[in-house]
Amino acid sequence: MANKQEITSKMSEQLSFSKKDSLEILNAIIDIITESLIEDEVVNVTGFGRFKINERAPRKGINPATGKIIQIPKKFVINFKASNIIKKQINE
Repeated sequence: MANKQEITSKMSEQLSFSKKDSLEILNAIIDIITESLIEDEVVNVTGFGRFKINERAPRKGINPATGKIIQIPKKFVINFKASNIIKKQINE
């Protein structure tokens, strides 16, 4: 799994930037995507995929420890759908 440090190292090699500059660029991209999702905007990155916020409705569940029925509140989740380009590359 690639982590932030590995991504910034690869960015600095490919783009001939310093690791510090690459980290700042990566952080800016993450911040922009995060802010857009908070504002309930869909983020499309052509050739990569789409980030979108989905709402999960409240539902009933069962507490496995007690067996009692509990109410699970609604929550928002991030959905990512990979582009067809990436899907094809992965499946080659």
